[in-house]
Amino acid sequence: MKNLEALKSSIRASITVVAASLAFASIADPTTVPSRYDETTGKYIGDVVALTNAIKNVANNGEIVLSRGEYDVSVLADAPMYNNSTYGKALLSSDGKSGVTIRGETGNRQDVVIDGKNCGIRIFKLDGSNTVLRDMTIKGGDAGTSPGYNYRNGGGVLVASGSIVSNCVFTACTADRGGGAVSVAHDEGQKGSVLDCLLYGNSGGNGGAIRRCALVSGCTVVSNTAAGNGGGLSECMTVTNCTVAYNYAKTYGGGLHNCGEAIACTISGNVADGDPSGGYGGSYYGCTFRDNFKGSVMAATYMERCDIADGYVGCRTNVSSVIHGLHNAASNVWSVGNVQYPEGKTGVQTLGAIREIDLMRGCLVTNCNWKYGTSGTANASLFYNVTEGARIENCTIADNAYYFLGRGLKGGQQL
Repeated sequence: MKNLEALKSSIRASITVVAASLAFASIADPTTVPSRYDETTGKYIGDVVALTNAIKNVANNGEIVLSRGEYDVSVLADAPMYNNSTYGKALLSSDGKSGVTIRGETGNRQDVVIDGKNCGIRIFKLDGSNTVLRDMTIKGGDAGTSPGYNYRNGGGVLVASGSIVSNCVFTACTADRGGGAVSVAHDEGQKGSVLDCLLYGNSGGNGGAIRRCALVSGCTVVSNTAAGNGGGLSECMTVTNCTVAYNYAKTYGGGLHNCGEAIACTISGNVADGDPSGGYGGSYYGCTFRDNFKGSVMAATYMERCDIADGYVGCRTNVSSVIHGLHNAASNVWSVGNVQYPEGKTGVQTLGAIREIDLMRGCLVTNCNWKYGTSGTANASLFYNVTEGARIENCTIADNAYYFLGRGLKGGQQL
C-alpha cells in the first residue's frame, strides 16, 4: 500500500522535473514560422512550407515558434515528412532530434491550429528525446488503416523517448488501434507526458484520447470514444489531477482502462457497454466518481480516500474511502458532446454494490440502495464476492437498503 500524501509528493516531483524540461528545453535562437492574413476568409493562414523547412533544419535543442494562424498540413499527404516501415506515416516529424521545442507564438492554444483534415495520416511523430510540443490545437489527425500495429496508434501525435505535449487542444483525431489523440508506439512501453491539455471528440480502438503515456496531468478528457476499452484513456502509467468525463467505450472502462494509478481525478458521466463505466483496473487515490453509467470501478487493485457515489465499486483493497448513494436503478440514456448513447439502454445491475473485497479499512458506507436483480435470483444487495479471510476493519456501514441479502459473501455466507 502507498501513502496518499507520499504518492502525491512523488508525482509533484515528477511534474516539477517535466516543467523544468519545458522551461529549458531549447537554448538556441528560435526559428519563427510566418503566417499571412487572408482578407477573403478573415483568418491568418500559416506557411506550411516554412514549417516543414524549419523542422528539417532545426538543430538539437532548437526552438520553432509558429505564428498565429491555421496550418493545413493535409497538403503534405502525398509527401509526408515521416514514412517508416515500422511506425507508418506522419505529416510532420522531429526526425530524431533531441531537445527540440515546437510551440505556438502567443501561448494561447487556440491561436495556432494544425489541421490534418483527416487525410489518413497522423499529424506529428515526436521521436527525439525531450522533444516538446505546446501551445496549439491539433485537429483532424488520422493514423490511417495501413497494416501493422504501430501504424495505427496516435492519430494526432505518436510520442516516444520522453516527449512532452503541453497546453494543447486535441479534437477530431482518430486511430483505429488506439490513442486517437496521443499514443506511444506499441513496442516502446509507457513513455511521454501529456500536461494541461484539452482532449475532446477523438476516437480510437483502445484509448479514445490517450494510450500508453507515462504521465497525464492536469488534462480535461471529455466526449471521446473507444471501439474497444478506455473511452478516455487506456494503459497510461500515472493520471493525476484530470477531469475524465462523458467518454464512451464499447467494452470496458468508459473513463479509464488499465491505467497504473489515478490520483485526485474527477471521473464522471462516462459510459461503457461492458462493466464498468468509470474505471477498469489500476489504483485510485483521492478520486471522485459521479454519474458513471452502470458502475464506478471494476477490477481495481487499490483505492484510498476516494468519494464514490454511483453504480458499484469493485476493488480488492479500499482504505479510508467514502462510498455513498450506490444504486442499481435503471437510467435513461443521454447525449453529451460528440458521444451519442443508444436510446433505451439501462443501467440495471444484478450483483452487489461493493465487490471483490480482500480488505476494507476505515471506510464509510452509507445511503446505498441496492435491490435484487431482475433475473429472479437472489443476488447480493450490498457486498458481493467477498473472499474467504477478507477483512472489514474500522468501517461505518449504516442507513443502507436491501442490506446483506443473497450471496453477500463467498459460498453464500452472511456477514
